Amino acid sequence: MTIKLDSTRAMVAFQKHITVYLLAIREELLNDAQATMQTPEGRMDLTNGDIKIITGYVSASITGGTQATMDEWGTGSLMDTDNPALSSYRSSNRWNPARYDLKRRGRPAGRYTDIFGKVRTSRGKARGLDLELMAREGKIPKSYLPTPPSHAMKNAFRWLANGRFQWYLQKVITTFPWGKYLKVTNTKG
Repeated sequence: MTIKLDSTRAMVAFQKHITVYLLAIREELLNDAQATMQTPEGRMDLTNGDIKIITGYVSASITGGTQATMDEWGTGSLMDTDNPALSSYRSSNRWNPARYDLKRRGRPAGRYTDIFGKVRTSRGKARGLDLELMAREGKIPKSYLPTPPSHAMKNAFRWLANGRFQWYLQKVITTFPWGKYLKVTNTKG
């Protein structure tokens, strides 16, 4: 008796099978991260990203824009400086040149592009002034107050890595119908 695995068909089927679980993982990560984000704008800005299926490779992503990034890493003087994109942002034309520290500060007079990519105009009246302090004192809207980082995505991934991913992997392996791809033939000796 000879037993052979039809590996070509098994791998095609296994890729489809693992994709189902990968999408479940992505959905769980998205839901967990959204549940612990601090702002409705951050939650709305975090969405399911692309699915890539290439022979032998399957990936699914979660994407977020500016609002999700600010929720994740915080804003103003409370932002987490470990943000890997912070140095790039600080060296871009979107960083306020009057902002010598992390506090939100008034801009110089002129046109500028804000963090969302919109062109704005500043009259320069508050150039360099601490807008966070002014917001705490009630002189300007509270939207200028700094926000601490939620680390919602970081924590969702950490939770997944602490056993939940292994649980999914075990399910992938144990629920796949391996026997369907075995070929048993009788051979006479």
